Amino acid sequence: MSVGPSHPACFVFDGRLYVVPSGSDLSVSESARALRSRSAIELSGPTPPGGAAHWVVTGAVGGGVAFAVIAAAGGWHVTALLSLLLCFTMGALVGALLAAGTHSLVGAATGEGQAAPRASHAVEVPKDVASSAPDDSTGDELVLWSTLVSRYRRADATASGAEHLEAARDYETVARLLGLPPGRE
Repeated sequence: MSVGPSHPACFVFDGRLYVVPSGSDLSVSESARALRSRSAIELSGPTPPGGAAHWVVTGAVGGGVAFAVIAAAGGWHVTALLSLLLCFTMGALVGALLAAGTHSLVGAATGEGQAAPRASHAVEVPKDVASSAPDDSTGDELVLWSTLVSRYRRADATASGAEHLEAARDYETVARLLGLPPGRE
């Protein structure tokens, strides 16, 4: 009695067995692909929000030109080259900051930069659960057993007594069913 990667709801990634519940909006192969791509993204490091650099550069150039034109031809009548350069720099700084703030506001309003709604819903199956589960187990049973066993193992007896007792009670049922060692109180 054991469940492995040949199970219709399971796949292996990074040496660990994962199961996809039946209610997932992704198939097993899509979940495996999503998990692999998410892992590749995490390895490459975080990426800056899309288009932010364009906003900042455009704001800096626009602000710098606007301040320089106002300083030279507007009411300030600045003619010294150093003064014009300082006005351009000040305008570039103001323009860049305004553009970055506007980009973050627009991005927050449109949902830009947020995670895609189709994330992998795969659940890692602990090795002892996989080796003890019956061959005819459904993917949903594996998800339930894996979740309860993992929750019990993460529960800290000193953190919250009620949470630990609830996790232990749920684990006991799974442990009896799969023949796992009894829990600790």
